[in-house]
Amino acid sequence: MRGMSGRRALDWQIVELDGVRYAVIRESTLQGLCRRARVALRPARVASGDAPQALGAELDSDRLAARLREWRTRCRLTQSALARLAGVRVETLNRIERRKTTPDVATLRKLIGALRKRE
Repeated sequence: MRGMSGRRALDWQIVELDGVRYAVIRESTLQGLCRRARVALRPARVASGDAPQALGAELDSDRLAARLREWRTRCRLTQSALARLAGVRVETLNRIERRKTTPDVATLRKLIGALRKRE
């Protein structure tokens, strides 16, 4: 996409998780920028003992599903109760927890928001 100045524009969005703002860009764009800047790209890892607030810090579907389920049960919520609180379909939450799908950022934000209210 070209911007007003004739330069290429970067498609991105802001996501806030646990009070921290992140710029989200396509992975291939990040890799290209790092290559041009000669900067090594090392993905961050979240330690297994981290608090539930770090749930969205990594979007690996297996790890995400396990942490979401742990946090939900710690809050003593059923899947249907959490889905209702978050405004998502119970089928969607069920597929996320069974590792059949990875939620988009909007769904993840709704789930985290609902769980934080129940802590």
